[in-house]
Amino acid sequence: MKKSFRVSLLLTFVASFGAGFGQADATIPLSPNRAAAAQTLLPSGKVLITGGQNETAWLNSAVLYDPSSDTFTATGNMNSPRAFHTSTLLPDGTVLITGGEQGSDLPLLKTAELYNPTTGKFTLAAHLMTIARESHTATLLPDGRVLIVGGKQADTYDPSTQVFTQTPNSPTNRKSHAVVLLPAGTVLITGGYVGRQPVGDAWLFTPSTNKFTLLAATMLIPRANHAMTLMLNNTVLVTGGFSGTSPHDQVDIFNPVQQTFTAAHKMLRHRSNHDALLLADGRVLVIGGTTLESGFLATNEIYDPNTTIWSVDGVMAENRTGMTSTLLQNGKILVAGGLTGNKTLQTAEILDPVTHAFTSLGNMQVARNQHTDTLLADGRVLLAAGSTDAVFLSSAEIFDPANNSFTLTGSLSHARKSQTATLLQDNNRVLITGSLSHARKSQTATLLQDNNRVLITG
Repeated sequence: MKKSFRVSLLLTFVASFGAGFGQADATIPLSPNRAAAAQTLLPSGKVLITGGQNETAWLNSAVLYDPSSDTFTATGNMNSPRAFHTSTLLPDGTVLITGGEQGSDLPLLKTAELYNPTTGKFTLAAHLMTIARESHTATLLPDGRVLIVGGKQADTYDPSTQVFTQTPNSPTNRKSHAVVLLPAGTVLITGGYVGRQPVGDAWLFTPSTNKFTLLAATMLIPRANHAMTLMLNNTVLVTGGFSGTSPHDQVDIFNPVQQTFTAAHKMLRHRSNHDALLLADGRVLVIGGTTLESGFLATNEIYDPNTTIWSVDGVMAENRTGMTSTLLQNGKILVAGGLTGNKTLQTAEILDPVTHAFTSLGNMQVARNQHTDTLLADGRVLLAAGSTDAVFLSSAEIFDPANNSFTLTGSLSHARKSQTATLLQDNNRVLITGSLSHARKSQTATLLQDNNRVLITG
């Protein structure tokens, strides 16, 4: 299974997200150049970077990055070339490497390897995974095992026996599904595309047993690109989505105690790819999205769980999808950017959920869609990257609700869209990782032990 790359980078960026937001502190040669590698922060503070792919080969080489000297040093080679694999630090300090691609038109890998930082050597794990896989996830569990999800099933790996055990009834590989964390600590996964078809099934993952359970109940219709919102009464509102032929207006209520879906009143409009926000008073605001009848939507609606009725909310000045919707500290909602037709919007609006009125703001500094929004500790909002009319953006700006102004701040080191943005625990920095990007794709990001820099490779 060969994946294409516009470019594989010879450079590694160590990025700081303090006052000089998004600026690269250092640009360091990494040889050979690679993308789709995996990297893991070791207890020593060094970073292990394994495998990957470039324009000429799939790689079995590995290097160690030392942030104290900003240098790369070769370490032992893996037993197989790998890309799109995983790398997980185990409690004993060794690193578990699983699966991945080994070359164009070659079978995916079912093998796993263990890296010993003391010897610098890789050894094959005693047992194979239950299936070959790539582009999967590997999560270290509290008991020291590793949960591996991807492909047609999930495995758990036990370091004491080096045995991979299939996790019963795991969901098949899917995309455009919806996930919500429930009060009991379980995770609800619904719908999405399996292959090209939307599905209506629902799964629960229970961390204490590390098991996926396919619920007997299904959503009332198949859905993808839908939204799920945990309400104050601990039930989940499931809205809209694409059912295979068009967006729809169907609404389900999921009861976590009874594990059932029941029909609720339909939305006033068919919509998918919309936002659904829980308001402080317990109502749910559904914003924008797309519909078959009129394309991009400007209309919004509110669901009241007390009356179970939908009502029209304020109408935005412009139809939009791909925007961000940010609940501000004052209870109002900032709606910024997005798309209408083929046009990227520079406009932004404020919704007052009390009066149901939208107020147009001055334009953002840059038109953008598929960007990220991060509510900062001081109440301002960071809007970062995205794209405008097919051009990827590296710019970022700050919205200040005190004066409804947008101000440019430092740029990211790379243009990107559809990235993630996470406010770090010091409330002063935002970690931005991943993306679709003209400059890089399938990169990795590791927060270094100084908690002030991020190593980005690929």
